[in-house]
Amino acid sequence: MKIRVVVCLAIVLIARVAMAQSGEFRVITVQGSVENTKTRKQVQPGDRIGPSDALKFGSREAYVIVISPKVGRKKISGVPDNNPRELENLVKSFLRPDEKSTATRGLVEYWETLNQSLKDTVLVLGDGIVPLDKEYINLDKPAVVIAFFKGKNNQHVTRVISRGQQICLGAKCLYENENPERYGYVLVEYYENEKESRDLPGSGKYIGYFVPHFANETNLAKEARIIAETLTDHSRDHVVREIKKYLSEEYGHVQDDNLLQWLKDIKLINP
Repeated sequence: MKIRVVVCLAIVLIARVAMAQSGEFRVITVQGSVENTKTRKQVQPGDRIGPSDALKFGSREAYVIVISPKVGRKKISGVPDNNPRELENLVKSFLRPDEKSTATRGLVEYWETLNQSLKDTVLVLGDGIVPLDKEYINLDKPAVVIAFFKGKNNQHVTRVISRGQQICLGAKCLYENENPERYGYVLVEYYENEKESRDLPGSGKYIGYFVPHFANETNLAKEARIIAETLTDHSRDHVVREIKKYLSEEYGHVQDDNLLQWLKDIKLINP
């Protein structure tokens, strides 16, 4: 009896070691249609799946939860089509947000914050300079940021608005010497290669969709200065927050990075 127990334990241990070394996953549960193209069968709880095995999801709602000694438990969901994808790539690309690595969450949060800051109506300050974090958006050539909008006679206008590692949303950058009041929404997208913007306009990564609003710069600077001079005993962050609140209430939503850059340009805060 003892020999049998020892043998069984040895078999289990060997299986676990082999599984860990191979990167193999076990399926805990499946929702919807998920096919293992290697076996041409639907994935079932208890199945063993190799990292190079390709899975095909029947719908975007389908998901599978797998586990391995190496990477732990993972839920793969939101796969956008039924193209077969290797399991190891699925684990990297289609995890639910709270299971992604800190670096990936940082990337997602950065883009979401940027998207939210450039929607509806936006008060554009100065030259509308918005520095972009190179860790998340690399603007080394041939990468560009493009603005799309309707110009005179509803003609589609395309503008390259990236300048080094920042974008320019000011009236001169967007509309050159024309009256910005005649225009409406502006779509802003990122392209890893400028050629893509010409071959497939509208296919870039979405940055923002908003109506730029321009106010009298002289008045804005005077009003911001009064707030700053009155709050000299407070921290820089507090002064910036108060200026942002005032501008947002009186003129419209302000993009944080543009506000900071503008305050530096008019020398209300240090660079």
